[in-house]
Amino acid sequence: MTLMMAGYRFISICVFAFVLEVRSTDPSCKGVLNTNEILREEPRFVSSIGNGKRYVVGSGYDKIHILHVYGGTPYDMGYAYGKLMSEELKQLVPEYFTYLENKVESLIKELPPLVAKWIAELGLKGALDLNYDITRIYTPPWYDEELRGLAAGSGISYQDIRRLNLLPELIKAACTVLGAWGESTVTTTTLLHLRSLDWDENAPIAKYAAITVYHPNASYEGYTEHYHNYYKQNYSTSHTFANFGYTGLIGSIGAYNDVSVGLGQKVWITKEQDITSRLGNPWTYVLRDVIQFSDSIDTALTMLLNAKRTCSVHLGLGEYHRNTSSASERTIDFLGIEYSAKEFNVFSWKDMYNTPNHPILNDVVYWDPYVQPSNNKCLGSLLIEHYGKLDPPTIIRNITSLLRTGNTLNLVLDYAENAAYLAYSAPDDPQGPLEAFNRVHTRIDMAKFVVQLADPNCNGKPNTNAIVRTAPVLVSSISNGKRFIVGSGYDKIHIVHLYGGTPYDMGYAYGKLMSKEIQALIPEYYEYLDKTIEDALKKLPPFVAKWIAELGLPGALDLTYEITRFYTPPWYDEELRGLAAGSGISYENLRRMNLLPELIKAACTVLGAWGESTTSSTLLHLRALDWDDKAPIAKYATVVVYHPNASYEGYTQNFHKYYRQENYKSHAFANFGYLGLIGSLSAYSEASIGLGEKVWITKETDITTRFGNPWTYVLRDVIQFADSIDTALTMIANAHRTCSIHLGLGAYERNATSHGDQNVGFRGIEYSAKELNIFNWQDMYNTPNHPILKDVVYWDKHVQPSNDPCLGSLLVGQYGHLNAANIIQNITSLSETGDALNLIMDYAENAAYIAYSAPDDPQGPLEAFNRAHTRLDMAQLFAEPSPK
Repeated sequence: MTLMMAGYRFISICVFAFVLEVRSTDPSCKGVLNTNEILREEPRFVSSIGNGKRYVVGSGYDKIHILHVYGGTPYDMGYAYGKLMSEELKQLVPEYFTYLENKVESLIKELPPLVAKWIAELGLKGALDLNYDITRIYTPPWYDEELRGLAAGSGISYQDIRRLNLLPELIKAACTVLGAWGESTVTTTTLLHLRSLDWDENAPIAKYAAITVYHPNASYEGYTEHYHNYYKQNYSTSHTFANFGYTGLIGSIGAYNDVSVGLGQKVWITKEQDITSRLGNPWTYVLRDVIQFSDSIDTALTMLLNAKRTCSVHLGLGEYHRNTSSASERTIDFLGIEYSAKEFNVFSWKDMYNTPNHPILNDVVYWDPYVQPSNNKCLGSLLIEHYGKLDPPTIIRNITSLLRTGNTLNLVLDYAENAAYLAYSAPDDPQGPLEAFNRVHTRIDMAKFVVQLADPNCNGKPNTNAIVRTAPVLVSSISNGKRFIVGSGYDKIHIVHLYGGTPYDMGYAYGKLMSKEIQALIPEYYEYLDKTIEDALKKLPPFVAKWIAELGLPGALDLTYEITRFYTPPWYDEELRGLAAGSGISYENLRRMNLLPELIKAACTVLGAWGESTTSSTLLHLRALDWDDKAPIAKYATVVVYHPNASYEGYTQNFHKYYRQENYKSHAFANFGYLGLIGSLSAYSEASIGLGEKVWITKETDITTRFGNPWTYVLRDVIQFADSIDTALTMIANAHRTCSIHLGLGAYERNATSHGDQNVGFRGIEYSAKELNIFNWQDMYNTPNHPILKDVVYWDKHVQPSNDPCLGSLLVGQYGHLNAANIIQNITSLSETGDALNLIMDYAENAAYIAYSAPDDPQGPLEAFNRAHTRLDMAQLFAEPSPK
């Protein structure tokens, strides 16, 4: 029985193998069809640390490591890479160098004479060190930074990591490049890009197959300061991108970015020995920079032209415009490039060699794994046979396998599908096959890749937009006021400067300067509120919902005014009357609009971080407004800078009545909010006092009242009149408070010689009519999802104490690395907070970083936390002189 079963199996296997042994009808093609099914499983999460996350896809000898690393700095990304892959790197590096040393004699025969001479005289490591010495002055500094981080994280010496990354500069790999689109493909609407690596399929590095997805910090100062030095262009942006290669290699041998630009390489062997140089930027680093910094094929070509090039290689460069309605030559482009130190030649499909073995094909650019022009007719024959039928499965099944190209790594990019199909060689697989082109290929969804989370507890994606640092532009000026704008399009922010006089004078100037916009906003916003009122009622306190149901929204706001006006300082009514007179909008409508925050609730996040939690001696203050990111008020993003008249008699006569203090000081301050709102949602003063709010939802319904000074007015008064955290707390304690809200209150003594707990202050406050609770970092909730962190006070956007682990997890991961750019890239975007308005104040820098939602932007994104943030120099804003 056993023998019969064994025989049966043997016969079955033989028949099956016979069926698989399908060869091309062209005798120049020596391979067999690859009939393996494509693996389409989701990557599996393995581990996460600050600035990085690790996945795997596949299993056994087809396992691929997937790493996500996030800026910070290049060092931070390298450190995360090293930490996540430390065990693998400790195995790979010594094993690989031993392997190379054992085959150095055969290796020398395949290398250029100069390189072979170096290795013979200096040894392999000595040759790599010499290569470093002659290239380092041409190499952007971010590579050395990342390598040092990679070494520190992994425990491998910096020298060995550096040597590993310069190996591609010394050796040659045959490879195949193919770009196919239009009539050559099944869909006619995609771009297919093949990068087949023919190198050493037996090398142990193949056991450490890795895709590294970089999510760089676009605002990293190294890019802004040094990019021009290497590519003779001004730095504009940075993209998320994926390197398809091996563990420990940070340069690009095949890569693709989030704006669908892709690159791959093959060796260019020429008889002209003088077209190469060893003095330049290593080609793998140039390719990576092109992928990271290019958003079009034109930008990529300019970078390649301006680079200090070294070796001679062929490149395949692809571009696909994803947001167009149809595919055409305007939306798809692919070029073949001959790249070397002294020559740079660019080929479209029409410019390719036209020989019997390499026929020109419409919409196809290709080079096979042989010396060019190739005398081997296999690839040309296969492309003719499958012309009009090309897609990734066809290329894998019928092209690379029959051509026997991609023995080490076989990668097919489908740009329209936004997917990568790849396989690696498997030198340790006893069952085989060895070569990548014959193995199972894995499909990777690149759209999901570039939005992968830095933390598995969070649902957002990193915000890698560059920070806008342009100066505000003057628009107009009148008595008591100036108007500026910063940014453009859907990211435009109005900046209004108002100068006392009186509150009426400031309101009048505000209305005059912004009359056209206010006249457009008020009716549009009230119409929007009327349409959304039913949904809004479900989220409001029961008695507020009852008011609106019985009186209508205007009636409920008028009732709020009647029961709060006795507790409200008179300067608010004066300013609103001036605003009405200047804008031509009724006083009643403006008054109602300013009382809306008293009725509604906004989720929001509050964060204060200083000391050990930050990258420098500063105080960082986040106020992320989670409200209604689709409301038309978002189109009228406005920062109002008040320069009050400190001697105005209304302050001197009435300040004590409302805050029970005799003395006051008045400061210039900025309100970060929306057009027409004169109270403070978030604010910062020239005395470096800052305030921001989030809702405080409690089960104790009796701790609030409607009889008091509206909270937005209390916050504005605190910002205007407080010169220390103690003054601010006293004012808050003495105010006639109404609603229940959380506050983040920050203070920074700018003239101190050093900054510690004595002169940097941040308090979390639970504020309501009947309770006032004050927290420093040591008093915060300590739960599994809200760990206490030294020098950090925070509340996320959920009901407190929060059960959501995201923000706490992110702060633990980024602890010690916090700065404004990092909060934007890795905190608010990943925790998806600040959908309507996202504001980070850096007190030491005296700067604000701000973004608003963009409900009318057809390209998106909608939410503020995902958009480009604008940096405002607060010292300059407060110093803006009054109109002459």
